[in-house]
Amino acid sequence: MGYYINLLIVIFVFTYINQSLVFFKLANDLNLMNRWLAFIPFLQNILLLRIINKKDWYFILFLVPVVNVIAYVVFYTKFYEMFDLSFPWIIFSIIIWPIGQISNLYIAFLKKNYLKTKKCL
Repeated sequence: MGYYINLLIVIFVFTYINQSLVFFKLANDLNLMNRWLAFIPFLQNILLLRIINKKDWYFILFLVPVVNVIAYVVFYTKFYEMFDLSFPWIIFSIIIWPIGQISNLYIAFLKKNYLKTKKCL
């Protein structure tokens, strides 16, 4: 039992560090304000919304229990589409956790053809 808890903690920490680096790098490259939000776990979603040109108030959708799963799928699909990932890659990135983490790193650090977004608040 302790092994599984330790494994979940390692997965959580890896995901947190990965998402923080990805969102900070993208916010920095796109000159978004409040880049420090990348390091606050739940508020990272505000940067996600700014990257895909959605208003900050959509953040409320992440607070509603069933709606948040749908919101994650919709917003991450838009996120991956903005960076020209192919449809199968988008599906695998959303469904399979390790592929999603790798594709986020690829987008932030290796893919150089960012689709410019307008500057958000």
